[in-house]
Amino acid sequence: MCKLSLHNALEWSFAMRSNGLSIFIALNTLLIFLLSAAMMSNATSVSAQGVRQVATPTFSARPPISAANVQRVTELRRLGFGFINEVRYSLDGKSLAVAGSAGIWLYNAQDLSAAPRLLTGHADTVSAVAWSPDGRSIASSSFDSTVRVWDVASGRLLQTLREHENKATAVAWSPDGRYLASGAYDGTVKIWDVANGRSVRTIGSDIPFSLVWSPDGRYLASTAFSTDVQVLEAATGRFLWTQEYADTSLSVSWSPDGRSLAVSSENGTVRVLDATTGRVMRTLAAHSSSVFSVTWSPDGRYLASSSDDGTVRIWEATTGRSVRTLRGLGKSVSSAAWSPDGRYIAAGAVSFALQIWETATGQSVQSLNATAIIEKVVAWSPSGRYFATGKTNARVWDVATGQLVQVLAGHISEVKAVAWSPDGRYLATASGSEFDAQDNTVRVWDAFTGQLIRTLREHQDLVSSVAWSPDGRYLASGSYDNTVRVWDVTTWQLVQTLETSGAIDTVAWSPDGRHLILGARRVQKWEVFTGRPVWALEDSGSLIPAFLSPDGRYIALIGWRVILINDAATGQQLKVLEEHKDEIGAVAWSPDGRYIASGSFDYTVQIWEVATGRSLRTFRDHKDFVRSVAWSPDGRFLVTASDDGTVRIWGIPEN
Repeated sequence: MCKLSLHNALEWSFAMRSNGLSIFIALNTLLIFLLSAAMMSNATSVSAQGVRQVATPTFSARPPISAANVQRVTELRRLGFGFINEVRYSLDGKSLAVAGSAGIWLYNAQDLSAAPRLLTGHADTVSAVAWSPDGRSIASSSFDSTVRVWDVASGRLLQTLREHENKATAVAWSPDGRYLASGAYDGTVKIWDVANGRSVRTIGSDIPFSLVWSPDGRYLASTAFSTDVQVLEAATGRFLWTQEYADTSLSVSWSPDGRSLAVSSENGTVRVLDATTGRVMRTLAAHSSSVFSVTWSPDGRYLASSSDDGTVRIWEATTGRSVRTLRGLGKSVSSAAWSPDGRYIAAGAVSFALQIWETATGQSVQSLNATAIIEKVVAWSPSGRYFATGKTNARVWDVATGQLVQVLAGHISEVKAVAWSPDGRYLATASGSEFDAQDNTVRVWDAFTGQLIRTLREHQDLVSSVAWSPDGRYLASGSYDNTVRVWDVTTWQLVQTLETSGAIDTVAWSPDGRHLILGARRVQKWEVFTGRPVWALEDSGSLIPAFLSPDGRYIALIGWRVILINDAATGQQLKVLEEHKDEIGAVAWSPDGRYIASGSFDYTVQIWEVATGRSLRTFRDHKDFVRSVAWSPDGRFLVTASDDGTVRIWGIPEN
């Protein structure tokens, strides 16, 4: 990791530039370029810390993304492992299957630091995972409405079961390995013959949250959205009993002797039920928050529960006595699992942290904090060596290594926008909340030391956007207080306030620094220093983000499912790009202005050819809303950020 140190005060840099002395800037740019060339080395591993390195981006070895090569574009790096929904030990205790938003991660249970394998193929979050009784296969359920079966040794997809009509929420193997049971948002439980992949029975149900077979394979128990807990006969689909509670039941586990069920609840309790009648035999006041999972020890003597309160607790099953509280994950624990010999418990936090404890002592024996990375905004540095992201804090990442370079911590509210200064040394961040006025600010930081240079507090509502002028002398910010404010950063004086008729969503400078394009209910163009409006579009009824092309000739406007291309001089609409199936969350122009990249709530990223309005390529790799997209300054790479807990870098693979 390398931090730039060739700099002095911010004011000195701007004073030099304003006097025509560019030695400092030239040296800084040269240093960045040389460091970039030196640091770009190849890597092909998946690191345990959350960086999937399929290839390492370099400046020289790859062409810019274009219509001619867009079909070759692939994911080069992934930051973040996504979220954890479920953790399951293999039957030999040697492996851990971790189901989540990225797919199915397979870890060495004896060494979590070893590089994991990733099984991908689902088009959405993997909700649950189950090992076959012989340990050779894994079944997974997904919000893409499918159930899939994988060969563990090779990672090869064996079967895709497609009859569910909505998100699949649960999957479980029968004890003899002949059948799979799955549940989904379509209100059904399906039983599948594994040998031929056919559904042999469909049972109408409420939405099942979890499914478990009885040890003898005759019955299925499930927790459901409103009916809470039910047991049915697998051979006939007949319900034996149903129990309803005032609070939602989240997971269910069958005792090894088949006589009892343990059910976790959103009210922080675990209920132990008679499996034959559904009668509550014992209630454990288990946690201070929702209990996401509960599971019996292999010998049936203990229960382990995991909770939103950040703990895993071990209970004596017959008495309900709390034996041990396992801490260390420090965050919402989505799932816990016993090792087959009962000596260990593995648990996963939602934000992708794993920990293994020794059950006899409660000592942590292994831990891994791979992390999910959720970022709302992304901006590439002018050198192309770094990119910045923002949500809770702003963060700076090294493209070559995927390493976090700096965390810019100080905002109280969510970071809504990040922008690099033209010389690549500073970051401006915008923050705020419609409900809390504590942090409706713009802040300027040294991107590599993390030093806060200035806090600008003049806005009276959420600050939605921030942009540097092309010469780096001015900073413009847009706010929900209906104003755009412009500061001279050599003096930090407010030099202009543009008062509009509504909230501002985006601001963009023209290449000559004379005009600002404002994304709002009425998209507008203003002369910056005279404060004169040039044109305004009709009120759209909702906020319309607006993005200026690099040459300043065109504007891309985000509609509900469309991108509008307008003339920047007149505001006249020229073209409509229409392909996304849901709301569009982000748009970015390529550096040459020939292409547009877009991210959507339909989980896809698309690359468009502006001249023809044609969608050249659709990427379906993200498993949740795509919030932000950004091109590298040379057009060779694209970075995307999604609610699936990953940030991904795309480009042409090396030969």
